[in-house]
Amino acid sequence: MEPSIKRNLIEEPAVAQMRFSGGFGGAENVALSLSRALRSRATRSYSYFVLERRAKDENLRDLRRIIQERGVQCRIFETDRRFSYRLLKRLARSLKEDRVQILHAHCYKSAFYGILIRRFFPGTLSKVVLTLHGLFEPLTLKTLHVHLANLLDLYLVDRLVCCSRELFDRYRKYPFLASRMEVIQNGLIVDSRHKVERLRMVKERMRTKMASLYGLDREATWIASIGRLTEQKNFPLFLETAKYLKERYGHYNLQFLVVGDGPLKDELRRLSRDLEIEDRVFFTSHVADMDMVFSAIDMVVVTSLWEGTPMCVLEAMAYGRPVVATAVGGIPDLIRDGITGCLVHSFRPNLIGERIVEIVKDQNLQNLMKWRAYFTLKRHYSHTAWASKHVDFYRRLNP
Repeated sequence: MEPSIKRNLIEEPAVAQMRFSGGFGGAENVALSLSRALRSRATRSYSYFVLERRAKDENLRDLRRIIQERGVQCRIFETDRRFSYRLLKRLARSLKEDRVQILHAHCYKSAFYGILIRRFFPGTLSKVVLTLHGLFEPLTLKTLHVHLANLLDLYLVDRLVCCSRELFDRYRKYPFLASRMEVIQNGLIVDSRHKVERLRMVKERMRTKMASLYGLDREATWIASIGRLTEQKNFPLFLETAKYLKERYGHYNLQFLVVGDGPLKDELRRLSRDLEIEDRVFFTSHVADMDMVFSAIDMVVVTSLWEGTPMCVLEAMAYGRPVVATAVGGIPDLIRDGITGCLVHSFRPNLIGERIVEIVKDQNLQNLMKWRAYFTLKRHYSHTAWASKHVDFYRRLNP
């Protein structure tokens, strides 16, 4: 090992990215990618994942596989309870063995456990930080305990990281929080998967594979909306947009992919039938091979009600896929309207549909957006810049 790397390993604080999870999604992608990016800076970085057994077995298996493929140092735990003192002790013991100084939480449960470990296991952690990946779910009786835990976390962690300017502006209004908050937008590891030559070579093969799996027409334009099937992602708007395009632009051979799984799956399938667009809309459920999806599709549409900095938009940019998105959260920080994608300042399906058609009918515009988006990602949201911002943040946090 080079002397400079040895010196960095000693000087940089050891960090654990921790996430409670029932499958692979945006926050899981952030935690794994950030850990890998930090190791490229010779920082001792670990991933701690607590798998929640109430999730589907296939989702947990896919998460284990993805962790292994990413090649990060990871400890995996399991739990079937809302709170487990036994899990708390195991986490504390593992953090101490790894000599972790900073716990970087990527969900409210991780932050809550980190706060308890710091309080009841002295000498284990010096700091606990929490990344806010998006807004909390709407307040209901069912989500009341989540909101209370989130509120405690906000005030008991040492620092808060907001992955978009919108989140910072929203939470800085809470008393006494502004001075402990920092904006660090998400980044993405761009590697051999995203090379233009490789994508040209594999696209037809990936399209053939997807067509076989989901009954798609290989000659159609595939428009995908990607994410967990929850209220936040606003998939009903995506389906209403599909209906508008079928009725107004039926001469275009468009097919719409709902890529993901979640609690609203059955409800969305019923809505698809009610809107009479079953012949155009395809539900893939959970997909383990997202490289196949991004390599094969033609466009990504994001209809979210709220967001942080969505990884699916970063992935689409890396794969050179045009994005049409509602202008919420950190999306306007990523997409320049008409330059690297299309932003819609409305939740009206006709307005979203018109922006989709604008791209579909203009091949030159598609190509320009692809290249501009790719180079914007490489320049401003690369894993090297992302890692550097976090390393500086950790140094200031733990001098």
